[in-house]
Amino acid sequence: TSQVTWESANSNIATVSSSGLVAAKLKGQTVTVTATYKGLQSTATVNVTNALLISLQVSPGIKSIANGTTHNFYATGLFTDNTTQDLTTLATWSGGGSVCSVGANTGIVTASATGTGTITAEVTVGTVTRSSTASVTVTAATLTAITTSVSTIEIIEGTTYQLRATGYYSDSTTQDITSQVTWGETSSGSICTVAAGLVTGIDDGTAD
Repeated sequence: TSQVTWESANSNIATVSSSGLVAAKLKGQTVTVTATYKGLQSTATVNVTNALLISLQVSPGIKSIANGTTHNFYATGLFTDNTTQDLTTLATWSGGGSVCSVGANTGIVTASATGTGTITAEVTVGTVTRSSTASVTVTAATLTAITTSVSTIEIIEGTTYQLRATGYYSDSTTQDITSQVTWGETSSGSICTVAAGLVTGIDDGTAD
């Protein structure tokens, strides 16, 4: 997804970012989005509907995280045509009180003190505004172990693979700590590079 070139046939109807994120601009219209990579192409048809936003839901609705860690919250919208959409990056996030903070446009919560706080997501689609909340409990749990999502991967030179890291805590909870661990590889970048868990193949061979 991140390596192809994205293009919308009509940016007045919908635009598409370098990561493949489509933004609808003109309702009741249809547009073709094209992905191009190394001379190969694939297309998708995007129908911009007249549906209205009915409700918004933040997930998880209740979450316990260890102090000093982060967690991704998501906002999902339900529309009048019975479809759902991930509206996380369209939402305005706020709250957390004295125990945590939340990225205004990301939904990423960072814990800073033990206790319980509430975060809120608010989205406006057209003339309709909806909001939803979630409860965050920050504990004093300590990290006991970490694992990576897989122990062995095979990738083609020039392509990428996203690894994840999971932390195990003393209160028997687990958390995605991909963005918090330090990633590195033993071949000094000759075989592959890794940043935030994203592995990029550089040359044939094997690396840890």
